[in-house]
Amino acid sequence: MRGQLCVADAWLDEDIQSLALTEPEIDDVVALMAALTSPQYKDAGDKEYARQLALSKVNRPQRDTARAFGPKPPRPKPPL
Repeated sequence: MRGQLCVADAWLDEDIQSLALTEPEIDDVVALMAALTSPQYKDAGDKEYARQLALSKVNRPQRDTARAFGPKPPRPKPPL
């Protein structure tokens, strides 16, 4: 990320690209994932969702909007 410390993730494929989701779309994905949680974890999931939603409204250092919505780097050609 430009201007921020970017830590390489050994488990993340180098071809993974940002989804360019808007903030409401991110909230929708989080809500979907929360809805898929089994009943025995619902209370803990609801509390964590509320915590993360509140945090996202004031501090989202990992969000690189310019990169997410900007031009994507060229993809390597597949091997023959």
